[in-house]
Amino acid sequence: MKVEYDKILENDLLAETVALDSLSTLINSTTDDQMLTKLKREYQVADQLMNNKFEQYSMKYTKLVTARLDEYIKEFAKDKKLDIVFSGNNGTVLFVEESNDFTEEMITYANKKFEE
Repeated sequence: MKVEYDKILENDLLAETVALDSLSTLINSTTDDQMLTKLKREYQVADQLMNNKFEQYSMKYTKLVTARLDEYIKEFAKDKKLDIVFSGNNGTVLFVEESNDFTEEMITYANKKFEE
């Protein structure tokens, strides 16, 4: 999946990368102060646009990876007949068999306690 993502990212950001490279070349070769100021502003705008686009791709990719990983964890847990799977990093519940999911019951209980 990473290779696929890297290719998409490379292709979709190619135009922005080329534009930034061209602006950089112009900035390094110009001696006119007014032109230099203008080119630097253009570079900053283009760089920000590319960073925004990269951030959007990054968020989309993270969602895709998370969704795929969730499916793998669910399949693994069911194959192994596990009722619950915890993360090794922080103990977050990654999977729980529906018959063991007491979330709604816990929310109702906690809300009643808060009202007391």
